[in-house]
Amino acid sequence: MIRHDALGISLLLLFASRAGAQPSSTEPPPLPETIVLQAKPELISLHMDETSLHECFLEVGELGGITILFDEAYRDKRITVAWDETSFQDALERLTLMHRLFYKILDPRTVIIVPDNAQKHRQYDDMFLHTFTIRFTDIELIANMFRALAGIQRVQPNVEQRAVTVRATRDQILVAHGIVERNDRPAAELRVDVEVLEARLSADPPVAVPTLDAYHRFKSDTEATVLFTEALPSVAAGRIHVVLQGGAPVVVTSSPVEGGQSEEAQPEARSVGLDLTIVPEALEGSAVRMAVSLRATVPAGATFDAESFRTRAVETEVRVAPGERALLHGLADSRELEAVFPTVRRDDASRGTIVSISASVVREGELAGALPPMPAGTEERIRLHR
Repeated sequence: MIRHDALGISLLLLFASRAGAQPSSTEPPPLPETIVLQAKPELISLHMDETSLHECFLEVGELGGITILFDEAYRDKRITVAWDETSFQDALERLTLMHRLFYKILDPRTVIIVPDNAQKHRQYDDMFLHTFTIRFTDIELIANMFRALAGIQRVQPNVEQRAVTVRATRDQILVAHGIVERNDRPAAELRVDVEVLEARLSADPPVAVPTLDAYHRFKSDTEATVLFTEALPSVAAGRIHVVLQGGAPVVVTSSPVEGGQSEEAQPEARSVGLDLTIVPEALEGSAVRMAVSLRATVPAGATFDAESFRTRAVETEVRVAPGERALLHGLADSRELEAVFPTVRRDDASRGTIVSISASVVREGELAGALPPMPAGTEERIRLHR
């Protein structure tokens, strides 16, 4: 909160900003090393007709020098295979994939074959605790993407630390890393300049001026006085809220009290002024588009009665090129805002209040660019290619 006490103005800024300009690290998160099977390097040729799947696994294990164990829920079936010169790893992957099974490596020379269902994955899949630091993007947005895209159920965002901690499988954590890499990118940094002018208005005042020189000429031609000026930092899609207000006395109508006497009127303060909200968005070519909401609350007459306040509002979208300024006017006579701006000239009814807005791109935002697609398993199971 910044206060300009001399003018009776309070300026409230609400905007999102992120320090630094580098995206999150592209290095995958460090996880404990996986156990690597130490199978024989020789290729396997296997031809078996109407053979027990159990026997087929045992034969592949013997050829590869690996002990094959079976979960208690494993159910045998008869199959036919005909493979020539395939590695032990490929043979194991084929058998498990074709028959809705998966395997877990217990040690470098032992695997266990398990039915591929959610219950068994909960029993056998190793889980890891990992914390992602999020530098630029909304924490809750990243957390929701982890749930929706990586299938991670145990997600805990920490807004104060700008971090998201997950408990997930190795594959899910690697997919979550890919989500962060593609989405945690710095947005464009913008600067929005706001001025409130008291100026002599023509019958058809302009809604924009194209250059800074033209703006200076406009202020000179209209004998403009700057009532308020501020340069406001923001980011693309950040929200800037400016409140310029002051207290105007309001006379409350007296009411009868017991004994026939009247209660004395008690003056209250009713806020008058301007309420401005800007949501900027960087466009190509350094242009900026802004969603603007401006509300002016002013007294309707000189008596400042409680019922004599009126509010005028406008909501619009403006686009400004570098050096261009948008002009919003017609919401309030400058004399109506004397409680906010004591320096206004009350002797000239032709003068009005203009809100002037410009925006510039300080630093371009960074997009994910042409990052290649990454494998993320199937609809049923998050799994990366090994």
